[in-house]
Amino acid sequence: WDAWTPWLPCTSACGGGSQSRMKICSPSTSDSVCNYGYESKSCGEPTCPVDGVWLGWSGWSVCSVSCDDGVQSRRRECYGPFQKGKPCLGSKDEHSMCNIAEC
Repeated sequence: WDAWTPWLPCTSACGGGSQSRMKICSPSTSDSVCNYGYESKSCGEPTCPVDGVWLGWSGWSVCSVSCDDGVQSRRRECYGPFQKGKPCLGSKDEHSMCNIAEC
């Protein structure tokens, strides 16, 4: 038998990949019978990472004052991340001026 070939690249980085390698026999005479050796193994992470995703914004809150430059806000939530995925980027809160008028 020849040496094992290097492992082939994993078929998937996550979610249950596999990789294989072969061993070939080199017969010393033409009438020698020879078979291929083959190995396979699991590789890659068992689950794929899932990045966080922003859910929709809530409605705007009531203005903090009835006149003279108030503030209102709204919020959103991040769903995830899971299995070492990336977190949501950006702010979960947003603010806006409201009732911009003299009393």
